[in-house]
Amino acid sequence: MYGHFRADSRKKKKFNDKKKQDNNQDDPKGNPSGEGMHHIFVCTESLFTTTFLNSWVVDSGSTSHIARDNKSFTSMQTIPRGNRYVYLGTNAKADILGIGNYILKLPGGGKLLLKDTLYSPSMRRNLISVSQLESIGYDILFGKGRVKILLNGKLVHTGVRNDGLYFLNDILEDDTIDCLVGEDNSIVRNSNDTNTCSESYLWHLRLGHISKNRIKRLINSGILNFKWEDFGTCEACIMGKMTRAPFLKAERSTEPLAIIHSDICGEMSIPTKGQKVYFITFIDDYSRYGYVYLLKHKSEGFDAFKIFKTEVENQLNKTIKVLRTDRGGEYTSGILNNFCKEHGIIHHCTMPYTPQQNGVVERRNRTLMDMVRSMMAYSDLPLSFWGEALHTAVYLLNHSPSKAVTVTPYELWTGRKPSLRHLAVWGCNAQIRVPNPYRTKLQFKSTPEIFIGYSSISKGYRFYDPENDKLVESRDAVFLDQHTSRRAKRARVELLATPNELQMDTSGINSHNEEVFTLEINRDHTPNTNTVRRSGRNTHAPSYLDDYYVFLGKCTLKFQI
Repeated sequence: MYGHFRADSRKKKKFNDKKKQDNNQDDPKGNPSGEGMHHIFVCTESLFTTTFLNSWVVDSGSTSHIARDNKSFTSMQTIPRGNRYVYLGTNAKADILGIGNYILKLPGGGKLLLKDTLYSPSMRRNLISVSQLESIGYDILFGKGRVKILLNGKLVHTGVRNDGLYFLNDILEDDTIDCLVGEDNSIVRNSNDTNTCSESYLWHLRLGHISKNRIKRLINSGILNFKWEDFGTCEACIMGKMTRAPFLKAERSTEPLAIIHSDICGEMSIPTKGQKVYFITFIDDYSRYGYVYLLKHKSEGFDAFKIFKTEVENQLNKTIKVLRTDRGGEYTSGILNNFCKEHGIIHHCTMPYTPQQNGVVERRNRTLMDMVRSMMAYSDLPLSFWGEALHTAVYLLNHSPSKAVTVTPYELWTGRKPSLRHLAVWGCNAQIRVPNPYRTKLQFKSTPEIFIGYSSISKGYRFYDPENDKLVESRDAVFLDQHTSRRAKRARVELLATPNELQMDTSGINSHNEEVFTLEINRDHTPNTNTVRRSGRNTHAPSYLDDYYVFLGKCTLKFQI
C-alpha cells in the first residue's frame, strides 16, 4: 500500500511555500529586514474594535509609534501600498502608507513629538511605543492602574488603565499645529505652559496662581504633601501680573547745560491774576538748578525755551547739549525740532506712556506742587496766588540741598554758597515802609502787607496789598512770621469785583513771568472832605510808569477779632 505523510503532501508543501513567500517579500533573499518588519503584540480583540481616532494606547509590545490618521504629521514620506506592513501577533498584517513625525497635542497647550511614526489607517488603535520613547530619554512608569510619561524627572503626561489597556488622558485633535519642533528631544510645548500636567503646576492653578515660594512654604509646613517640581514660567501669571520693566539709574552729566530736562504742567483749574494756567520747568541735570515760566497756552513753551536758552548760555558761557522731554505736542512740533537742529541740540524724547524716562523733571514738578499746596494751606491766600507760590518754591529749592547733589544747586550753578538769612515764611504778615513822598508827617511810616515771594529783578521782596488788591515790591520790611501763627488774625479782604472785571495787561513781564504791578504805596488815611476840581482833558501816565501796573478793585475790609 502506497501513501505519504501529511507533511509530505504536495498540496501542503505548496501552501507552506506560498506562506513563506508572503512573509519574506520584504527581503528578496527571504530574510525579513528590520525596516520592513514591525511587530505588535497586543490583544486582537482590542485592535479590531471600533474606537475614536484620537484615543492613544501606551503599548510596551509595539516596536514603533502607529497613527491611524495623517492630520497631525508635520512631515511624512509616503509608501506605496503593499511595500511595508505592520505584523500583528496573530500573523495578521496591516499596510504602512507613510512614515514621519507626528505631533500629539496634550491638554493645556503641551505637544508631544512622536518621531518615525507609521501611518496605517487600517489599524484600530493609535499606539505609542514604550521602547521608542525610552530610546530618546523618556521614562515610562506603570502601576496602580496608571501610566506616567516623564522626561528628565518631570511629568509630561499621564494615562489610565481601561479594559486592560493604558490610554492617555484627554488627547485633543489639532488639524493645524503652528509650533516649532525641537530636534534634541520629542517634546514640543507652547510658551504658555511648560509643565501643565505636573502636580506642582496643578496646585499653582488651584491656589489662584500664587507664587512658587508660597507653595514651597505650604509643602515645608506639611499642609501640602507632594514632591516639588519647578514648572517654569506660567504665561497666565504674566498676563495677569505683568509690571513695568525696571528703570535703571541714568548716568549723570558732568557739567552744567549738558542735559536739560523740561516738562509742562497744567492746566490749572484756577488761573493766576495774569490769567496763566500752565507752567514750564527747565532743570539742569548736573546741578539740579531750575527755572520756571508761567504760560497762558502750551504753545508758548517754545518761546520760553528760547528765552531760557539765551539767558543760561550767556550767563554760564556754555551751550545746551541735550534737551530731554516727553512726547507732548508742544515738544514734538517741527518748530522746536528745527530749532534744536540749527543750534546743535540733541532732542531726547521719552517712550510713549513712559514718563519715568524723564523722571528728573517729573519728580521736580511733583515736589513743586506739594510745596505750593502746603504754603497756600498755611497762608490762606486765594488760590489765584499759586503762581507766586510756585516761583518762591523754585527759589527755595535752588537754595536747598537734595539727594541728587552733594551741595546746593545754587552753589553748583554759580560757584558760590547761598545766603539764607533773608528768608521769611511765605504768606506771613509784614510791615513795609511807606516812602516819604507818599506820607505826611503824622501818617504811619509802615503799612501792613502779606509776603508772597522774592523779586527776580531786584534785591527785595514781593508783597500783596489786600486793601487795594495790588502787588508791591520793597526792600524795607519787617516780617511777623515769628509772631504770627497759622490762621492768625490779619486783615482779610473780600473783593466785590468779579475776576472778569479785573482786566490785566501782561505784555510787560520779566524773564520769570512774574507780574509786577507797582512799587508805589499810597496810604492817605486822612479823608479829604474838600471837593477837588477835576480837569476834563485826557491825562497820560508818565513813561517811567510803563514798567509797573496798578489794578484797583472795589473791596470791603473785614476785621476778625
